[in-house]
Formats: sequence, structure tokens, C-alpha cells
Amino acid sequence: MRVEGRVRWARFALVFVPGAVVIAMLVGAIMNGAIGAAFVVSNDKIKAAAAEVRQGPFSSYGGYVVNAEGDRIPVLVNNVTHLTAIDFCQSVVMSTPVGPVTLRVTGGHDRPVVVKDLTTYEIMLAGDITYYGLEVGRDAATLDNVPGKSGPPGVFGQQGTSGVIKNFREVSWAVTAAMFNVPDAKLTVRRDGPECF
Repeated sequence: MRVEGRVRWARFALVFVPGAVVIAMLVGAIMNGAIGAAFVVSNDKIKAAAAEVRQGPFSSYGGYVVNAEGDRIPVLVNNVTHLTAIDFCQSVVMSTPVGPVTLRVTGGHDRPVVVKDLTTYEIMLAGDITYYGLEVGRDAATLDNVPGKSGPPGVFGQQGTSGVIKNFREVSWAVTAAMFNVPDAKLTVRRDGPECF
């Protein structure tokens, strides 16, 4: 009489262990920036602008994001521990069944916008920039100004202790943050509406 329900542990290990190793490697790669944003990005870029941005310790390194078609899009992965922004604006032109629609958020006029643990996957940054404690050309795997936000080995990296950017303008594919507070926020959705710049 055969006993049902027994587990053949050798066969189980043969199937389970390689899968667990691959999952662990993927999670590690995402956490370390070897893989781009931990989600598939849309085909709509995000614009952000502010009269002034003040940021704490930051690190940046080369990376990429992936869209729904599987394309790898090169970006600069920019990590900031905390920042404040005055006269903030963020906009995206969305593709919709009724045509292009602009989603626009503004705020931080009387009180500054406050952001913590920010990561942007940017393709353009402009403004009057002043960085402090800057290190450029450092191996991304050795970046340590932002805890847990180093990049893959051998990749270009840079970091600094703080920064001030006046007339800030940025274009990115994705943004993540642990906290994003926008005082006096106003959201508008308009067909062919104005972008931030």
C-alpha cells in the first residue's frame, strides 16, 4: 500500500533552490540599482520645476529603466536623503483616448515642499547648481552618502553632502519617495494644458 502526500526533499531542493537563488539575485540587483526602477515605466516623461531646491546628502550613478515594450532606457539614478522646494511644479503629458492630456501639480508657495528618501530616474537637469562635498567619478558600488543606495560595480558614480539648485528644471522617467509633502497643492487635468516648462 503506497503512502500519499510524502515530499521527496531531494527533488524539492533541486527545483526550489535555483529559483530562490535567482529571486534573491533579482531583488539584490533592484536594490543596488543594477536593474532600473522596480516597476515598468510608462512612455510619458515627468517634468519638475521649482524656484529653489535645497537638498541633503545625495548620490547619482548610471542606470536604466524598462518600459512595457522591454526597451532599456538609459538614465541617471539620483538618490537624495531629503530636500525642500519652493514654488514647486510637476507635470506629465498623458496619452489618452481623447488625445494628449496634461496632469499638473503645483504647490509650495508659502511653505516649502518636503521630500524624504527621493529617487529620480532622470534624463535632464538644469538650473544654477551649487554642490558641496562633491566626489565625481567614484565607482557606483562604493557610494555611501545615501545609505542603501549604491550602484553596480564599475559604473560611473558621484555624490555630495548637500546642494542648492535655483531655477530648478528636471525631466525624468520615474520618481519614488518615502514621503512627498506638497503644501497648498493644486492638481489640474487639461487637454493640451500647459506643462511646468
